Amino acid sequence: HIPLECRHLHYLLATPFRYGSVYPYGSRFRRAGKTKGVYYATETVLTAVAEMAFYRLLFFAESPATPWPNDAAEYTAFAAAIKCRRAIDLTRPPLDRDEKAWTQPTDYTACQ
Repeated sequence: HIPLECRHLHYLLATPFRYGSVYPYGSRFRRAGKTKGVYYATETVLTAVAEMAFYRLLFFAESPATPWPNDAAEYTAFAAAIKCRRAIDLTRPPLDRDEKAWTQPTDYTACQ
């Protein structure tokens, strides 16, 4: 269910909040269990494409019995201007000292 404070958003921006199922494993952006969705963004479309491709390939590498898709998948990218009062920048001190931990591509424990 979309939280009240997000219901005014365009449906693409509200998308992360529409899934109500339990998230089985933690990720870089969520704890395991029932959690609110997250808004994931990148500065460039190329970054999002590279990350998506990496994790799709990782999925098939770790699931060798899963057949590869027979058709192409379609994805949508969109631009958004972001304004916020509070934000953290992990690339600046003092948080950048942990960069190796939170940029590890397959182990999310440091982010939990």
